[in-house]
Amino acid sequence: MAKRDNTIAEEIKNLLERQPLAVLATQENGQPYTSLMAFAFTKDLRFLVFATATSTRKYLNIKGDSRVALLVDDRSNNGEDFQNASALTVFEYATGEHPVARNSEDVMQTVTRALMEPPKKLINLRPDFTPEFCKLINQFLNKRPALRPANLDQLINQMNAS
Repeated sequence: MAKRDNTIAEEIKNLLERQPLAVLATQENGQPYTSLMAFAFTKDLRFLVFATATSTRKYLNIKGDSRVALLVDDRSNNGEDFQNASALTVFEYATGEHPVARNSEDVMQTVTRALMEPPKKLINLRPDFTPEFCKLINQFLNKRPALRPANLDQLINQMNAS
């Protein structure tokens, strides 16, 4: 298991080293707000760090609600991105919970859990969402890319069929 953990850590470290920017998502009164941010990370991969003025909307939003989402990816803005881009996403927006992480874990434990265990079912966390919507979201969380919608046309067809 230690070798697998090292491989995962190296993949994350390589992605973070190659990408100088991330998208930070915050919210205020249910309204989402995103910011393109430069960031740094600690050698042990336990923390991502960014600087912002205390007068910015992102700072005030984080002070009001520390649940955030962060996207770091390696897109090149072409059609191949849909098949080849890697993304590390941390989100807690819809449910207030991460689909895999636990509060007391560090990043490595969370990533290992994401690779080894199924995510929480959205319908169990948000029974007010329609079963069709939850099924679609759960497809996006599938560990096997072949079981996720392959492209926008397939996604639209699935949504129209619901």
